[in-house]
Amino acid sequence: MILNECVNDIPWVDILSGVSSIATVLATIVAYRALNTWKKGALLEKRIDSLDHVSETIFILYRNLCEVLIEVEVQNISIELSNDDLSSEGKESEIKNYLVHLAYLDSKKLRELLNKVEPHIDELELSFSKLNRLDGRKQKGLHKSFDTIKNIYHKLVLRTQVLSYASTCEINDKLIARVHAVLEQNITELQEELNTSKANMTHYIEVLYKILIS
Repeated sequence: MILNECVNDIPWVDILSGVSSIATVLATIVAYRALNTWKKGALLEKRIDSLDHVSETIFILYRNLCEVLIEVEVQNISIELSNDDLSSEGKESEIKNYLVHLAYLDSKKLRELLNKVEPHIDELELSFSKLNRLDGRKQKGLHKSFDTIKNIYHKLVLRTQVLSYASTCEINDKLIARVHAVLEQNITELQEELNTSKANMTHYIEVLYKILIS
């Protein structure tokens, strides 16, 4: 009898309500942790996807710029200004002949090749911006190497513009000097800079991969 009275006196509604509240809190904690885990996984996936995209774009950009540099080397074969046997008059004559017969066609060919490069320059710039937002850190090494690649691109664009302009203008000493300076660009040096920048960018991407998956 006493036991029954004790049982009857227990505030079961309050106890059950408390248990229900605790269960709700625990469920909320579990759900919160699951959501955080999902968010972290989604963010990690975004970062890895961004790095994948950057890697692919770097490769395409490098390949296309190599194609442009090869074309420049082929074009340079048609005018041997580095020949020490040529006098200044001889070099001037070579440039005049080049401007009359080949400069326009060469500039047009280079422009076509550079048009394939430009979209990937823009795309990589945008990809770095997204990567910085996801990672929360500036990737100085990547940007420095990318700046070198952009500098190479702009030098090649300048060559194209000078040749295109010079092929349609009256030839004079100032124009010849300008064309001479453009034609004497050290293409081997540009190729080495491109190779180094590509290698550095690939290295930085690999480091970021390791940081993300560690």
